Formats: sequence, C-alpha cells, structure tokens
Amino acid sequence: MKRIFGAALLVAVVLPCTLFAEVKDFQPGKIVAVEKGAAASSPAGGSDAPLAPNRRTYNVTVRVNTTLYVCRMETTQGTDLDWTEGQEVAVRVSGKVLVIKITGATVKLPILSTRSAD
Repeated sequence: MKRIFGAALLVAVVLPCTLFAEVKDFQPGKIVAVEKGAAASSPAGGSDAPLAPNRRTYNVTVRVNTTLYVCRMETTQGTDLDWTEGQEVAVRVSGKVLVIKITGATVKLPILSTRSAD
C-alpha cells in the first residue's frame, strides 16, 4: 500500500512539474510574414533544373517579443503556407534554430537573420 501511495504521490508531483517545464520553455510568437523563396537551381556548369523539383522554400518571419526572426522553411510543392500568416504560435529560440509548435507539430527552422521589431 505504501508503494502505491508513494508512486501516486510521485506522479502527482513530478508529472505536472515536468509538463510545466516543457511549456515554460516556449513563449508566444506570431508569424508576421511568409514569402516564397526562389527555386533552387543546380550548381554552375550543370542543368538549370531545380535541385529538388518537389520542394518549395519559404522565408517565414516570426515576431517574438520585440525581435523579428527570419527563418527558412522547406515544404513539398503544393503545400501553401500563406494560411499561417498572422497565426499565434509557441516558439523557442535554441541557438541558430527557432523551434515552432504549430497545428500540433514541432518544427525546427534555421534562423537566417534577426532584427528589432521596433
């Protein structure tokens, strides 16, 4: 009985703290711009065909507090990211990567540049 009570107490105390810590790492952000990138082409001397014909790149600008982060996102062709503009998202900056939680998925985007939003 003591084991069950101890395990229940451990779950009741540790689990919420763990979940809170995970949520605490993220902060609110907002996607303020989505721009289609140019199609990538092969290196000089090669074909002018795209490197990945089924891939599309976007520059996604995310505002976090007073900072704008411009990130690169790659998607399959046919996926339209225009609907994400204006969306509130949970974000975390981890070095040169912006981690975004959107529509239940966690996506890591390389940060291309940062600037003040003011």
